[in-house]
Amino acid sequence: MKNLSFAACLFALIILCTSCINSSKRVADRFLTCMEKQDYEHASVYCGLSKDQSSQEMAINAMLEYYGSNIRSHEIVRDSMLTDREHAIVIVNLTRNNDIRELDVLVFMDRRDGKWYVNPFIREY
Repeated sequence: MKNLSFAACLFALIILCTSCINSSKRVADRFLTCMEKQDYEHASVYCGLSKDQSSQEMAINAMLEYYGSNIRSHEIVRDSMLTDREHAIVIVNLTRNNDIRELDVLVFMDRRDGKWYVNPFIREY
């Protein structure tokens, strides 16, 4: 019985650690899915900015300037956490509506209060 409860606790710990590690990729995936659907208001939620109208408009304009409005699909290639553990870069391949593929597009991520957010204003770390 002890072995079973130990195994269950170990399994739960592994699942918890795995979900924490992959959260920047998950947020980037959800963000890009919203961009594909042209649901820019919902995509701006993944930027974690205040909900006032001017901040949301600035985030939407920055997202459209960097990613464009004609994303048909995306594929996450990999992510890389920076040494400060508060920033990450998610690398994606985008397919546009005109079938042009853009390889290695960078999605810059910030961790604030333990949650990952897309930073649409940063172009390099």
